Amino acid sequence: MRRERVAKKEFVMKRKTVVSFILLCSIICCLLYNQKSTYAKEVNDEEEIEQLIRETKTKAKIPSISVVTVENGKVQYYGDDSKKLYEIGSMTKAFTALGILYLSKQGQLDLDAEVQMYLHDFAPTYKGKKVSVTVNDLLYQTSGYTNSEKDYPSATANMSLKDWYDTIYNAPLTFAPGTQYAYSNTNYNLLGMLIERVSGQSYAAFMQEKILKPLNLEHTFCGNENLTQDMISGKRLGYGFTFNYEQPIAPGTIPAGYFLSNIEDMGQWIAIQLGTADIPNEYEELILQSHELDTNRNAGGNDYYAGWITYDDGIMGHSGGTCNYSSRLLYDRKDDIGVCVLTNLNAVASTDRLCEQILARKQGKEIPKFCYDVWRIFDIIFTVVTIVALVMMVVFRYALKRKSKRMISILCAILLSVLTITFAIVIPFIFQASWVTIIRIWAPYSMGIGMLFLIICCAIGMHSCIKRSDKR
Repeated sequence: MRRERVAKKEFVMKRKTVVSFILLCSIICCLLYNQKSTYAKEVNDEEEIEQLIRETKTKAKIPSISVVTVENGKVQYYGDDSKKLYEIGSMTKAFTALGILYLSKQGQLDLDAEVQMYLHDFAPTYKGKKVSVTVNDLLYQTSGYTNSEKDYPSATANMSLKDWYDTIYNAPLTFAPGTQYAYSNTNYNLLGMLIERVSGQSYAAFMQEKILKPLNLEHTFCGNENLTQDMISGKRLGYGFTFNYEQPIAPGTIPAGYFLSNIEDMGQWIAIQLGTADIPNEYEELILQSHELDTNRNAGGNDYYAGWITYDDGIMGHSGGTCNYSSRLLYDRKDDIGVCVLTNLNAVASTDRLCEQILARKQGKEIPKFCYDVWRIFDIIFTVVTIVALVMMVVFRYALKRKSKRMISILCAILLSVLTITFAIVIPFIFQASWVTIIRIWAPYSMGIGMLFLIICCAIGMHSCIKRSDKR
């Protein structure tokens, strides 16, 4: 009996030992698994971001993409050369706004004052009557100007800010100041003119001395004069291919959208917005001021102020697009994270989406799907249009010799003519610019060539129908 109790006791002790051993092994395995998972997550994080970049390059046909992420003070670069320069487009507006806030902080300018106080010849009208536009109206994009190139054309090549201002200072407004929101480059070019008039310096000299240098942005420039660094060549799309495309920067357009920078400086710019960069205290105050959206002023419901858009979840950012570059920057102060994407193709929607994807990946949120840019869509459409037009030219020539094909050729000619007229009317209306501006500067090469072939095809089709009628 005693022997059985001893045996039973030994069995229980052995069982406890085995259970303890298994439990210890399980704990060790869990710890190793967690370490492995953490390591794998970090590796996968980088790999997935690189994969997102490759996907965007392939689908959007963007040759070069540079990315920076700033997370809890850690800066990481992805994609292509981090030192070469890109045009950053309308992300420039936040710099221009900071220049205005600096002048306000120095007591040289009142944000609530009428622009006429500083630009004495400024004389905008609304419905035939003179109206007052404040500096804040320009900062909030509620002045009455729109982004219509027909109503408020941009500066042409070699046109200075003053030259451009002389063409716009008395232009009629689209709506009464302060009553609506309308994004407009005109507003921020006028802010650039204000900087010149109030500071007594050129816009470029003021921004370099008072903004870029104190913020340690050594690789950010106002335009492309006197550059000390190489730029990544801007590209233009056409039939699924990209071609080098250079467009001169008019000085009169720089304050609204033509700074140059590289992804390293954009990492510093993000850190400045997050409050983690080492900059003078007075500039920290200016940065915080540029984030202070007054919703009572923001007519129209759009959360825009000082070159930044505030989104519902507290994320702030801005995108940019020129005829041969695109950019996007997003940051979240509460999570201490920011992302910037620079690309060398006019593909704003795809660039925006890539930035959103990377931020979502970093924040552990669902990653949105790739988004085609409107110009990529038009490139696909007009590639098809070009092919169809060429095929129809052959069909029309063949139809001249066949009586039975006359009705088909007439219907095809009518349909193609309707399509051509629709394109001719709708596209300038959508982009608020003339066909000359769209084809010469913004659109992929396929659009101009496709429209030309479409017009020729319509002419041949109508000619073939008329000729058949005459023969009858």
